[in-house]
Amino acid sequence: MSGNGTTRADIAAAVVASMKRFAMLPEVTLRIIEVVRDQRRTIRELARIVSTDPALCMRILRVVNSAFYGLPRSIASIERAIMMLGAEGVMSIAIAASFGRLIRSGAFARELWQHSLAVACATKSLAEVARLANSSEMFLCGLVHDIGFLVELRHDPAAFAAVAHERARSGRSLGAIEEETLGANHADFGRELCDQWQLPPWIGEVVGALDAPLELEGPSRIAACTVNVADALAAAAGFAFLPVPDERAAPDPAVVAELGIAGRDVDAIAAAIPELTAELCAALAA
Repeated sequence: MSGNGTTRADIAAAVVASMKRFAMLPEVTLRIIEVVRDQRRTIRELARIVSTDPALCMRILRVVNSAFYGLPRSIASIERAIMMLGAEGVMSIAIAASFGRLIRSGAFARELWQHSLAVACATKSLAEVARLANSSEMFLCGLVHDIGFLVELRHDPAAFAAVAHERARSGRSLGAIEEETLGANHADFGRELCDQWQLPPWIGEVVGALDAPLELEGPSRIAACTVNVADALAAAAGFAFLPVPDERAAPDPAVVAELGIAGRDVDAIAAAIPELTAELCAALAA
């Protein structure tokens, strides 16, 4: 909290509110989120909405036919693809495509995009091995875990560059540097943007607490642990974003233990990250 009583959450909310065009998802994506939230809607209705956006249809088909899903046969029908993915899977790809459009050229933006995709791939893989029920939403959670950095990049590129420079120079806490420079940190900005996009509340909770997943309770705890491990695996695979502190150079054994996953499974997921990330990046490209 600042001296005038303004909290980090207040600052994050004000910044996101000031970026109205940035904070708004495309109309088709918003309609998809609405369908997913309303369980009375049908897959047929979802397919009708998706079919109004040929570019999104193309990306969905490319993703479902990529090594990311590893299907034995190619799927040519958007209806079949949606049936296979389910509503949450379609929503995740639609948001991923929207996220990709928000990323502009530049080293930071490209690195953030690749890092986000790598973490999303690892999160979904970990969720499947741990037999979590919502692997598609877990993919989305991994995708947006660092989206607060994109808010910072778009809101004040010079300030973000100064944060990155100071982090590399001093090795100090990234959150502390962000708060000194921007008044809030990327977790604050990311949680606010998740709220603006009307994502499930637990995703915002995870985004806001990734550095301390074991402090969470309830269903958000296991999700935060999964993304935390995925983040470390992605960094070790060469997809880090900004200098990684020593304590995040490898997954925290206590957090891995929370997932109940064998070490050999974690190693296999780590080894697959480069190929899956490249496939997904190509599938989501414009």
